[in-house]
Amino acid sequence: MKIWDLFIKNMKEILRDRRNLFFILLFPVIFMLVFGVAFGGSSFTDSTVNLGILNLDEGVNGAYYSNDLIESLDNLNLSNDESLFKITRLDSRSQGEELLQTDTISAILVIPEDYSNSVASLSNLESNDIPTNITLVGDPTSTSYAIASNVISNVLSQYSSNLQQASTGQAYRSIGVVSDSIEGTSSFSLFDYIAPGLIVFAILMNVTSVAGQIAEENEDGLLRRLKLSKMKSRDYILANLCAWLFMGAIQVVILFGVALILGFKWQGGTDSLVLAVAIGIVTTIASVALSLIIVSVTKTANQAGSLATIISVPLSFICGSFFPLPEFVIGTFNGRSVQIYEILPWNQAITAFRQVLTYGQPLKAVLPNIICIIVMGVVLLVISIKLFNNKISAEN
Repeated sequence: MKIWDLFIKNMKEILRDRRNLFFILLFPVIFMLVFGVAFGGSSFTDSTVNLGILNLDEGVNGAYYSNDLIESLDNLNLSNDESLFKITRLDSRSQGEELLQTDTISAILVIPEDYSNSVASLSNLESNDIPTNITLVGDPTSTSYAIASNVISNVLSQYSSNLQQASTGQAYRSIGVVSDSIEGTSSFSLFDYIAPGLIVFAILMNVTSVAGQIAEENEDGLLRRLKLSKMKSRDYILANLCAWLFMGAIQVVILFGVALILGFKWQGGTDSLVLAVAIGIVTTIASVALSLIIVSVTKTANQAGSLATIISVPLSFICGSFFPLPEFVIGTFNGRSVQIYEILPWNQAITAFRQVLTYGQPLKAVLPNIICIIVMGVVLLVISIKLFNNKISAEN
């Protein structure tokens, strides 16, 4: 009988807390939507691949066969009639590698100087010239790179075959694709690409812990007692922020160590680890600010914990912690397409971690990302302090 009574009591408490009940029921719906939008409407080959092309072709007798190849790639469509490749013309390989490391493009197609000469020789039965190869540069762990390599190989094979069949009635030689890797990435695994995102995922998960802790302290009356001691809310927020910044730094070091044990291929040396810790610290500012906003709009610790989970878990997917994100351009800045998820500080942090730890890039390469993280974090912090002050004033 006592078990039944306790059961009834617990059910009444759950049903009476309508806001928390809403969070509990909403969470699986949001999760379902996130996975449905991310994976339900497309396959791996239903997304446009950003391809950089470095055309070094010098032509032959005034003809540039490389233009035919580029046009063929540009005219390839997906099942939804969108172009398979979004082509960016490059001036140098170094320019392309910079775009690769910031995920602006997925691969670089390098067309060599003698491409036209090789194409012309395919239709000449008497020619003993060995056809040249074009080079595809990228990260071997990238799905988009694999798609580009496969499609371009097929296009070249078919193009060579058609040219020879039309000229000689037989096909026996073909221009091929040689795979090349970004410097230092030839032995990369998928884990080397994902590990930086997992570090940001851990920092983002702090939102639940911070929100639960602050909400519980407020519920227990600690904030009211502290206010009687003339403590200002900004002092309380600053103390919490400092504590969690320290925890954020510890998280980066611990997760980095675990990643190394699991085989993560670290580049950049000790300086890159110090820089990664700094990135973790500034990213934690945004997580703490988001926690304060959540506490400010909820009434109980249970509600704060539930809402924090509902927000932080989907955010980890939206920021790209686990999987490459699809194209969602909202504008251009300095000649570069800006994706909608890049307005989130955690997405900027993933990019910065990946450049520093995976590619071994220096501070100069990630400084724009760090500035974005700080600006976004400060904006969120200002909003959170305002909302939190309003909540404390209303309750007292």
